[in-house]
Amino acid sequence: MVAILLIATFFITSADSATFVLGMQTSNGSLYPSNKIKFMWGIVQAATAAVLLWSGELQGLQTAAIITAFPFAFILITMMFSMVKTLREELASI
Repeated sequence: MVAILLIATFFITSADSATFVLGMQTSNGSLYPSNKIKFMWGIVQAATAAVLLWSGELQGLQTAAIITAFPFAFILITMMFSMVKTLREELASI
């Protein structure tokens, strides 16, 4: 029961944060987006999750998450090479 409560709390706070950030981005960076905009983004997120779950059950949601996150792998690889390069330059200057 405690685990379910913690997982629910995690998902609810994550969704709230996501709607807040999306609201800020779509209201030209306003630190206080209107509730109407946040509500709209909440509905869009919930509808997207519902459609993905309905169409392919959990597999569809997992596939969408992987496809969305895949380009970020290239950013992480570039950051890795950059960090190695910087560490080598710093080691050479000692």
